[in-house]
Amino acid sequence: MSRSEHSSAGSVILKILTVLVIIAVIAFLFVFVAWGHIKKAAVSYVGEKVAAEVIEKAITSTGIDISSQEVEAKIDSFEEEDKEAISQIIDNHANSETIERISEYAAEGDMKSAAKYAKESLSQEEIDTLQDMYNKYFSGEYGNININP
Repeated sequence: MSRSEHSSAGSVILKILTVLVIIAVIAFLFVFVAWGHIKKAAVSYVGEKVAAEVIEKAITSTGIDISSQEVEAKIDSFEEEDKEAISQIIDNHANSETIERISEYAAEGDMKSAAKYAKESLSQEEIDTLQDMYNKYFSGEYGNININP
């Protein structure tokens, strides 16, 4: 093989490797960005379901009958600004451990432990926001519940 043929083959291999590296970087960035959005959407969805379950259990613990579907319908009727405030709280705190723990408390009807966990995990501002949301959308129909410890 002559020197020009050898350098030409090396040039082709270098170009192929460069293209493969670029494709790999693009694929990695796409997966990284897409995974972040998918994960955020999944955590938000699960967080909203857990929030509806916790609200349902809190209300039923007072002797009032309400289903999680009724709670979800009520949440769907929230003003956009309120939905964003709750979504932000969920996004700030929702992870697999938090969702699992709160789900367990709600399934067991253990609202005292759920409230204690919220007090330890949420800021006072977030607790106040949740209390305001409850007062605004639920208290008139389902009675007053003080979630603010």
